[in-house]
Amino acid sequence: MKCISLTQPWATLMAIGAKANETRDWRTGYRGPLAIASTKAKPDGKLVASEPFFSVLRGHDLPRGVVVAVVDLVDVVEASDAYAATLSPNERAFGGYGPKRFAFVTRAPKALRAPVAVRGELNIFDLHPDVARAVVEQVGTAESGAPPEAGQAALVDSGVSRAGPGVDRRDPHAFAGWSLADLEDFEERAAIIQYQGGRTREEAEREAYDLVSDERVLGRGLRDARREAIR
Repeated sequence: MKCISLTQPWATLMAIGAKANETRDWRTGYRGPLAIASTKAKPDGKLVASEPFFSVLRGHDLPRGVVVAVVDLVDVVEASDAYAATLSPNERAFGGYGPKRFAFVTRAPKALRAPVAVRGELNIFDLHPDVARAVVEQVGTAESGAPPEAGQAALVDSGVSRAGPGVDRRDPHAFAGWSLADLEDFEERAAIIQYQGGRTREEAEREAYDLVSDERVLGRGLRDARREAIR
C-alpha cells in the first residue's frame, strides 16, 4: 500500500475530512488508495491555536508517527492561485497554493480507529507489509461504517469505474481471492502502463487487470519476469 507522510496537524485534518488537497512542489503519477501518516515532528502550537485550525481540530487528537487514515488519490492538478480561488476558505487555509505547486486531490477519507505506528519516508512510499495489513484490517470498519470484509475492496476503489471488460472496480467479487500483494501489484502496474506506455487510465487498468489475473494462475515467477519487462 502506498503512503505519504504529513506533519501534524495536516495529517489529522485529512483524516477527519477537513482537508481534501495535499499540496506539494512535486507531482506524482500514482492514483489510488493512499495511507496518510503523521510524522514524529511536534506540531506548531501557535498554528494549531489559530483559526480556522483551532475550531476544526477541537476534540481531535494529533498523534505522531502513525498512519491515521486512508484516502483515495484521484487527481493531481496545478495548485495555482486561480485553482485556489475555486476552493473553500478552509481548504485554502489548509494548503499551500501558488506557482510551481501541485494539489494532490483526494476523496473518501477513512480514519483509523487505532492509528498504526509507522516510520515515515520522503515522497510517496510503500508501507511495510505488516503495517499495510494492520491498516487494511481497519479500513472496512472506519467511519464509513462498512463491514470489515469491505477493507480489501476499498483498496481497489480509486474512483475509476472499470478495471477490465465488464469488471466493476467497486465490485469486490471482481477481485475475489486477490491478496494484498495482488491488489498493490494491480495499482502499480496500471500506473506504470499508463505513464510509460502512453495509455489512458482505463486502458492501463484493463491491461493490468488481465496481467495480474493471468499471473495469479501461472505463478509469481512469470509475474516477476513480466514486471521487469515493462519497467
